[in-house]
Amino acid sequence: MDRTDTYCRDIVVRHDYDRYVLAQAAPAPLRPALYALFAFHHEIAKTRDVVRDTHAGLIRLAWWGEALEGFMQGQPMPNHEVAEALGRAIKAHDLPVELLGEVIDARRTEQEDITPATLEGMADFADICNTPLLTAACLLNGERPEYEPLRALATAWGIIGQVRAIPYMAARKRCYLPATMVYELGIMPEQFDHLEPSAKLNTLVECILARAQALLSEAKGQGALFKRQKQLARFYMKRIADAGYNPFDVRVCTPVPFLGMRILFQDQ
Repeated sequence: MDRTDTYCRDIVVRHDYDRYVLAQAAPAPLRPALYALFAFHHEIAKTRDVVRDTHAGLIRLAWWGEALEGFMQGQPMPNHEVAEALGRAIKAHDLPVELLGEVIDARRTEQEDITPATLEGMADFADICNTPLLTAACLLNGERPEYEPLRALATAWGIIGQVRAIPYMAARKRCYLPATMVYELGIMPEQFDHLEPSAKLNTLVECILARAQALLSEAKGQGALFKRQKQLARFYMKRIADAGYNPFDVRVCTPVPFLGMRILFQDQ
């Protein structure tokens, strides 16, 4: 791996360890391309956290969109470690840039901090944020899973991720849980920073994860990356259930030691 590949790998290890574990399902020669993809996703996904002003966030996302558009027109990628590595991955694997554009578009909607009205709205947001990324990852690994099972898996993963992020989002007064369910907790979505552990919250989480479980039952695929993503989803589903569906439990909201080894042995 060259300097930019190592840079991308280190970003993924530090900020998105779940997807680092996911990348290990691919043969070693293909992993740098996955690191570039996932580092790109991190750069896009962190926009809402590092830029408070909506307009500034949209400008940041537009920079990436313009970089990709220029690359497809024969221009070099900007002098940026992640952009350079991503450009090589696109070229080497003929990765459809449209998928990366969809990743950017999904994060544009996030800049407005719109709370989904219903559970289906939450699932739709999980879909648009995760399906293009998982599709791109599978393509980089030479996998061609059917669209609907892949979409089901990606959406389930996104829902699980939102549950795991509840304490983080509550601390930042950002609510991505269904408003109709949040009202039942006795607070408004704009009061999400007042959220506290409760039996009602645990019941709400269990209901949300029932939707994720139904989606996982539809996610049938044979590729190594597809299967590893499903293993990760099932692992976290069980971990949340073992915590009594309490999103504030340390088993849910803190990193998991030796995650890669646990995933490998969970089905044995």
